[in-house]
Amino acid sequence: MKKLHQTIRNILALKHIALFNVIGLTIGMSSFILIAIWTYTHFSYDKNFEHHNEVYLIRGMENDSQESDLVVPFQLAGYIKGKYPEVDAVVSYQYWPDRTKIQAGETILYEEINATEQDILEILDFNFITAKSNLFDASSEILICESLANKLFGSIDCIGNNLIVSDSINATVAGVYKDFPSNSTFQPTSVCLFELDEDLFKPCTEWNNFCYYSLARIKSNASIAALEEKLNVVFQNDHEFDMTLSFYPLDKVHLNHPGEESLLGHVLLVFSSGVLVLIVSCLNFVNLLVASFGRRKKQMAVKGFLGATRFNYILDCWLEIGVYVVLALCFSILISIQALPVISQSFQLNPLEVFGINWFILMHIAIAFLITLIVSLYPSFYYAFRAKQKLVSNTNINSTRPTIGKAFIVFQFGISIIICIAAFVMQRQLNYTSNRDKGYNPEGVIVAECWDYPIQEKKVAITEYLSSNPHIQSFSFTNGSFDGLGSRTTGFNRVDAEANQKELYKVMYKSDEKLFETMQVKMLAGRTFIPEKFNESKSVIINETFASELGGVDSALDVRLKNFEVYQVVGVCSDFLFEDFYTAVEPLVIHYNTNRTYHLLIKTTVDKQMEVQGDVSAFLKSQSDGPFTIKPMSLLVSEMYLKEASQQQLIFIFGLLTIIVSCLGLLGLTFFIIDTKTKEIGIRKVNGAKVSEVLMMLNKDFIKWVAIAFIIACPIAWYAMNSWLSNFAYKTELSWWIFALAGLVAMAIALITVSWQSWKAARRNPVESLRYE
Repeated sequence: MKKLHQTIRNILALKHIALFNVIGLTIGMSSFILIAIWTYTHFSYDKNFEHHNEVYLIRGMENDSQESDLVVPFQLAGYIKGKYPEVDAVVSYQYWPDRTKIQAGETILYEEINATEQDILEILDFNFITAKSNLFDASSEILICESLANKLFGSIDCIGNNLIVSDSINATVAGVYKDFPSNSTFQPTSVCLFELDEDLFKPCTEWNNFCYYSLARIKSNASIAALEEKLNVVFQNDHEFDMTLSFYPLDKVHLNHPGEESLLGHVLLVFSSGVLVLIVSCLNFVNLLVASFGRRKKQMAVKGFLGATRFNYILDCWLEIGVYVVLALCFSILISIQALPVISQSFQLNPLEVFGINWFILMHIAIAFLITLIVSLYPSFYYAFRAKQKLVSNTNINSTRPTIGKAFIVFQFGISIIICIAAFVMQRQLNYTSNRDKGYNPEGVIVAECWDYPIQEKKVAITEYLSSNPHIQSFSFTNGSFDGLGSRTTGFNRVDAEANQKELYKVMYKSDEKLFETMQVKMLAGRTFIPEKFNESKSVIINETFASELGGVDSALDVRLKNFEVYQVVGVCSDFLFEDFYTAVEPLVIHYNTNRTYHLLIKTTVDKQMEVQGDVSAFLKSQSDGPFTIKPMSLLVSEMYLKEASQQQLIFIFGLLTIIVSCLGLLGLTFFIIDTKTKEIGIRKVNGAKVSEVLMMLNKDFIKWVAIAFIIACPIAWYAMNSWLSNFAYKTELSWWIFALAGLVAMAIALITVSWQSWKAARRNPVESLRYE
């Protein structure tokens, strides 16, 4: 206790350094813990049930284009079933579940119903709370999750109760299961068999319709490569598909979904930023700790004269570090607990559901112990082996370590500059995605997504209402908004194409005649759809990219295309973006079709957009209780980059924290340098040195260190951000001023941080400076 009391007195003797130490360690520890938990939650996806390593999705990859996807034909699961002993179970699983009307007594909800097959119970882990025996022995049975049971019936005691699905389908509740964890790819709220209503749940079952997942459970000792080889040999002999099948582990889908931009790089980038904050805070702590030891050289000298051993020095050092780490640990736990709800809400993740509060606190303690080990190595052993002889000779014990201290500062500010450049570049790319000409005008456009709303039945009433609104300039019924158009097809090839000619993917989009007016897409040749004058059922308009494959804009107007039937190209429009900026504009076919169009694009006057949105929403609700969403198109476009926006925000936050911690390190080194140059400052002042000259003497080294950090950071940042931007088909440039701005910001912050302390030293009375020399 005596040693602990002395340690606390030593800490309180330098209150400002103690405060900087606690703040720096708290920032580093809490940042790393939160990001580590966030990262672990992403990596824990689909690992929450016992046999997760046996569950696979069947992936199809086109041999020509090398494009792959997990959405496959409905019949594929049935084709595989029973043929291979390695496969314990395989089912089709609905990929696009509609929000279907479900009624229990007076309660009406619109919920997704996932149609599948009976063996799904052998593949996914349904944690049943209550259920009848022999589930799915009748096609009318339905399984619901706990939260849905409470919404519909007010309790989970509902086995045998009836539900009315889609107004006319009778279903019986056969089981209630716990809600799937948030870190699950599949989180069905209700499950039924396809046979409950085949018209509703099996709308496309041909081999050329890719509308379903195929999930399989494969024996743990099976060779996946050998199984895939056997499957493809048989499959390609039986079918004309130029496609290779493979088994894709379910627990890899979240981070690396085939056919989509990988989330893994995003997660690792953010995690690396958290690690860097921790490293910088640890280096800062070591710098400040060593500086504080230097201020106690007389005390340490007395201990040496009184017979203190190297073990005593190590024990004192570890005890002081332990006090700091325990204080930082307590503050870190409090901050992290307060921050977790924000993380859950912002990123749709629930880390405490994965960890639990006990593991959360234990992880804090483990990281605190690790930090104690790391940060105590240099200070404790350096002073244990060198302090005694240096102090006996009255030599400044810090005189041999300025190089290491400078290296720490250079490293810290180098990291800060790199993170600042990354944040600036990411923000500029996000601004570029918002402001770049997309080939259409999203201003004033409202998008109503009506997948589960009876828009076809209400089309006449909707058309009359929209036509009568003076603030609506134009509107169009389509099968998608411009944040992701239509579906891809290998059809729509030239009628006169050779039989062996390679077929290319095109994006197929359906709309009425008002699309081009509503979205202000330019026509380069030909005409738009004019159903009042022409029979447009066999008419298509293609984009400029597709026209170039057909010989050019003018030549394309003479081309007829085949896709089960023959279609005539009647117009060519300019290219416009209908995917995110990662994807270059693809060949596009716009087919005149007023059936199965579930999106409504509405062009309004900009100043009345929100008013019109509210009026249209109220009208749609008055026509049907079916679910729909309505929002500005600009919001839909920005939502395409939520991952990048969150990435930029996290990088910016970590950059700010790194700069704060680096500034604390600068202050620590400032105290050290001013302490070692007290006599020099006094002599210079006695000899007539001005305050500005003393300031320059003290600050020039800091300017040099930040400049060195900038020189080292620039090529690293350029390489990293150039690699990041290379993922985008349309991207901003890496301008020189971004690097210069980051360097100037770092330099300004460094000078502001150290100048106030340098100013105090420069203004000090020289007599006071020389008093103790």
